[in-house]
Amino acid sequence: MVPLPCKNGENMRHISMIFAILLAMSLHAQELTIAQNLEDFDFAVNEVEVSYAGFPTYVNDTTKADYDNMVKHLRDEIEQGKIEGWDAVARYFGWFGDCHLRLPQATPEETYKYFPERKQVRYKTLMECYEPKKLSCKVTDKTYLIRFPSCVGIGPDNEWVMQSIRDFWTSGCDNLIIDIRGNNGGSDATYKPYLALLYDHAAMMPNVEVRKSPGNIAFWESKVQQLPFAAQMLERAKTSDDEFVLLLSNEREFIIEQPQILERPIKAALIFDQSVASSGEDMVLEIKATSNRTTTYAQDNTRGVIDFANLRTDTYLPNSNKRIFIPTTRSCALPERSIDVAGIEPDVRITLPLPKTLTDNVDDWVAWVATDLEK
Repeated sequence: MVPLPCKNGENMRHISMIFAILLAMSLHAQELTIAQNLEDFDFAVNEVEVSYAGFPTYVNDTTKADYDNMVKHLRDEIEQGKIEGWDAVARYFGWFGDCHLRLPQATPEETYKYFPERKQVRYKTLMECYEPKKLSCKVTDKTYLIRFPSCVGIGPDNEWVMQSIRDFWTSGCDNLIIDIRGNNGGSDATYKPYLALLYDHAAMMPNVEVRKSPGNIAFWESKVQQLPFAAQMLERAKTSDDEFVLLLSNEREFIIEQPQILERPIKAALIFDQSVASSGEDMVLEIKATSNRTTTYAQDNTRGVIDFANLRTDTYLPNSNKRIFIPTTRSCALPERSIDVAGIEPDVRITLPLPKTLTDNVDDWVAWVATDLEK
């Protein structure tokens, strides 16, 4: 765009008025009819009822009447012109309280505004600065810190993860703190090197199962090249009349084991907070299951976003074109061992006030945990 000459305030006002008119025209062009809003809402409801892995759990004999009333109420609100279709979808998703089932917006506050209070993380409003960043450094001569705030695979990436482990080994420290505050998930593969570092015994973990629907099957067919076990699941799906089919193996549990047990760290700590979710929670569960040398520390339970996972993220509402996320799998630990209901509890509750700042600094919580490890 060629910059316009502007010699005085009057010209600036004219330019501002032009932009305001163009913005208003753009917004008006995007307005949907009531019929289009209803179509968006009904599309999302159908996707959930047919494909969402949590639907049979959340909508049962006890909750069916409440669910039906909720859907009818939202359709009535759309028909009366009170809410848009995409906003009705956001409210509909909030009824389930599953943060994996969502209509992602610009900010987490908008995405989760209709979810239960416990699912809404507010550290950014309670602290002066809450932006956990990767960090690898000594806390004391005995204790080393690795802050691992994301499983997405960037910031930190896999190379940084491996370097942080090498840095710990060369530090001479006997103790290790891994701080995953702020880690709301990504890919399980990113944390596996830390699991190998802390491992000291094998453990059984629950498998997951895929809800069979045309959309879910198409999603897993697209993953066959990346994930060989997907092909085996798809073969099982062809011969099964069941609504769900096991994903990782033909058993409801699988074993986690490593080829060796490393001598260091001698003692380890895993610090988490309420932001930790999804793959971050998988990391907590697997370390708790396989590492007796590791103690978990937190003030709050994890968020609880793990019972239903492996999201389809390429589905869009037909008129507003807003994207929706649909979890395709459920944990075989259900219904006895749900994580989503209350999150994961720490071994030790941190009673200190929240730190003022959490970025790439050694904060009060880390110093306190280091002292506890060195007792």
